[in-house]
Amino acid sequence: TEDPVNEFEEIIRTDKMASRVGASLLKAVGLDILIAPDLKSYEEIMVRCAVENDWFQRLRANLTDHMEDCPLFDTERWVRNMEVGLLKAIIEGANGTEDIYILDKKQIDL
Repeated sequence: TEDPVNEFEEIIRTDKMASRVGASLLKAVGLDILIAPDLKSYEEIMVRCAVENDWFQRLRANLTDHMEDCPLFDTERWVRNMEVGLLKAIIEGANGTEDIYILDKKQIDL
């Protein structure tokens, strides 16, 4: 079985909550290229953003172009999926399931 938690930990290896949240947000908007696994990589990415203006502007344009179809900016979808996820957690928890993964889809069904 696929384990989304372990898959994500392969991308960002840290116990720092802020780093994991930042990486998750970047992944959600399709900017995986900005996820840095360590401080040296982070510095290199930030220098590139500052020095390579054309590259940085392409990243910004890509983000702007995909805002409307990006789940991160779709609040209605997020709320609907969160509600269904909570209901699923209650149902599965009552059945004795310990680990429950709710992965984003256009529409989540029970």
